[in-house]
Amino acid sequence: MKRIVFLVCASAIFINTCSTLEQEPEHTTSFIHDWNFRQVGTENWQKAKVPGTVHTDLFAAGVIQDPFYRANEDSLQWIEDEDWEYITEFDMPAEQLNKDVTELVFEGLDTYADVYLNDSLIIQADNMFRTWNASIRPLLKEKDNLLRVYFHSPVQTAIPLAEASPHRFPSDDHYEKPTRVFTRKAAYHYGWDWGARFTTSGIWKPVTLKSWDKAKIRDVQIIQEEITDDLAQLKVVYEIEVSEQGTYSISTELDGTSIETRGGKTFEEGVSVYSANLRIRNPKRWWPNGLGEAHLYELSSSLRPSMIKDSAPLLDKRIDTFGLRTVELVTEPDSVGESFYFKVNGHPTYMKGANYIPSDHFTPRVTEEKYRQLFESMKAANMNMIRLWGGAIYETDLFYDLADEYGILIWQDFMFANGLFPDDQVFLDNVQQEAIQQVKRLRNHPSIAVWCGNNEINEGWNNWGWQTQYNYSEEDSIVIWNTYERIFHEILPNAVNDHDNRPYWPSSPSIGWGHEESLTQGDSHYWGVWWGAEPFEVYEQKVPRFASEFGFQGYPSLNTVSTYTLPEDRAVDSEVMGVHQKHPRGLELVTEYMKRDYKDPKDFESFLY
Repeated sequence: MKRIVFLVCASAIFINTCSTLEQEPEHTTSFIHDWNFRQVGTENWQKAKVPGTVHTDLFAAGVIQDPFYRANEDSLQWIEDEDWEYITEFDMPAEQLNKDVTELVFEGLDTYADVYLNDSLIIQADNMFRTWNASIRPLLKEKDNLLRVYFHSPVQTAIPLAEASPHRFPSDDHYEKPTRVFTRKAAYHYGWDWGARFTTSGIWKPVTLKSWDKAKIRDVQIIQEEITDDLAQLKVVYEIEVSEQGTYSISTELDGTSIETRGGKTFEEGVSVYSANLRIRNPKRWWPNGLGEAHLYELSSSLRPSMIKDSAPLLDKRIDTFGLRTVELVTEPDSVGESFYFKVNGHPTYMKGANYIPSDHFTPRVTEEKYRQLFESMKAANMNMIRLWGGAIYETDLFYDLADEYGILIWQDFMFANGLFPDDQVFLDNVQQEAIQQVKRLRNHPSIAVWCGNNEINEGWNNWGWQTQYNYSEEDSIVIWNTYERIFHEILPNAVNDHDNRPYWPSSPSIGWGHEESLTQGDSHYWGVWWGAEPFEVYEQKVPRFASEFGFQGYPSLNTVSTYTLPEDRAVDSEVMGVHQKHPRGLELVTEYMKRDYKDPKDFESFLY
């Protein structure tokens, strides 16, 4: 058994291997059933699924056909311009109703949403990537509470913002006044060169009602201060929210071994911080796939009033898993230019992996089984790192838990891609809160290796001619680039530095693929093959320090194509295949490359093969 020492506020400690921790006393209600929704302006209420999206609810209700079938995408663009409303009713058990604090927590609202409880406005959300909560105890009744969520059209809400802006910002929105850069929402919803445009709305993550008395563990940060083969020295930082001033203590278990404190600490009403030092003798390290075991520890924390008696009532309990490891991003001048590689537990490690976009356009449809299958495939393919691309979403808790379990490191982009952003303070404050929430949510995962500010925005500014394309004056360029600097060189790195200890990289790639330096320093997105139509053999010559993105389009198999086409659609130049081909030169490039090495395919199936 590992020897564990836990020190809290200089209090006396002892190890009691027989002690067990009770179940968490907090009352939690999950709102996953009995939702209905409608298009605002109609009385046609339909059953809804939460978590979910408007598009999938409409499809399940039979209002629309499968969004991906044939050319249905084109006929479903009206959905993004409408407002939508979701409702549910619930009762409150008396014991839950009498708790000191009751809060409603929406882990994800997509995107512009007004939340009403019993006709009182409690939340106005404007960011898909933030958690939204409200203290609601005074508004609750024992019976027939009505919860209503009104979603404003993301496009129609942002149009006035775009029209009022003095600048037309680069975006892949393909509208005269692109709106997506004004809205903190998944960029791929607006269409990309690999995917459809379904600018959806909905309650896309779980909703819970949480009730508690006196005090609650709001957050736990596990900071690895030093690790050797003999000893791991950690600091555990608790964020405690108190509704009733008093003295409270935290008792803990680490992998089933109980460590309890004597004495306690007095907390004022509100949120306070409580720190403890944790030492683990002969620690087991967490290793990425292929290098060793991805060992995880489990820390259970229980909060009680001052521990005068062992029977002090349990107020809250929380369980956190963590791994012990070091990850360094090494960027040092060398004989070639400047290095770019990762050291894991002191060992230089060659990263093998891929960029990751969501497994389904409508992310609530991705099941635990599908996520686990994804990580099984990564492990079988000998991957040890994936990059979560900045035009998508911060993934679910389960995704990061599985990355920890399977030993897959994560290059985590913040959700900014291929665009520039407005400089108003409300927008920037929204970004700051998003960054803080996400960093705090993910920082205990050993799989997180690096935070990256954005995808290809530095590249677009310096190499894609945005200033000329959008007719920016010198004054415009100064204002726009200053906003870029504020977001990616101040707000985001400050959030990482203040709430985590991992490295931050401002933009991927750091230098565009048209520059020789992209091969001698930083990370590279080499698109000379595919976008540049260069031969595949170029990959043998163009070898960067770190290839964080490259690729080539492949058509799906006939089995897949058969699921969204009729027999008459199965020709490479058919209207339906054209709707599903999102790259402006996709068919042209695939055909050009194919003809370099093969004869013309004899039929459609041979073309796909």
